[in-house]
Amino acid sequence: MPIPTRFLRCGIVSLSLFATACGSGSSPTPSTARPTSTVAPSATATPTATLLAIGDPCVVGRWTGTTRSYVDTSTVPGATITISGAAGFVFTLTAAGNETDDPSSAAPYSGSGGGHTLSFVLRGTEQFTFHAMAGQWVDSGGSGQFTFTNYVLDGVHEPNSTAPPDPAPGSGTYSCSGSTLTLVETTPYPSTSNYTK
Repeated sequence: MPIPTRFLRCGIVSLSLFATACGSGSSPTPSTARPTSTVAPSATATPTATLLAIGDPCVVGRWTGTTRSYVDTSTVPGATITISGAAGFVFTLTAAGNETDDPSSAAPYSGSGGGHTLSFVLRGTEQFTFHAMAGQWVDSGGSGQFTFTNYVLDGVHEPNSTAPPDPAPGSGTYSCSGSTLTLVETTPYPSTSNYTK
């Protein structure tokens, strides 16, 4: 938010002194010069913007996911499964730096790799503190919980399970145009998420 503009004024006033004429029978005569005053033009301070807690104002808003992809190396030991999906995932960022992840309307995730297949539906909500600036972002302090439903691994249905937010901060790079947002996460889980407003 812009701060109030400040005005700086300074004035310089110069007055002429009376001059005394010397001569026989003459009396002192005042100078005919009139007192003058000069006021310097006012200077206006340049307004400065207050930085938002979130950092870059471009990322503020309610974003809807179009695609998300990531690599899973932990579900099946020794196998790398590339997973994508989650269209409709709602990602909300406020100027105060609050992040809310809401997959309640998101499409399922699915993937394959290393001879394995995997699919699931993600539900629940999680919240974080988010900061973005100059193409870099970080989130931390997670709360809430996600639920994995309709979990199918190699054709076998698994019981629903829940997972709290990862305690490790997430971080990566981003690009924002005002109507599109792309987040590339480098830690803790490499992924790319695309959103629109």
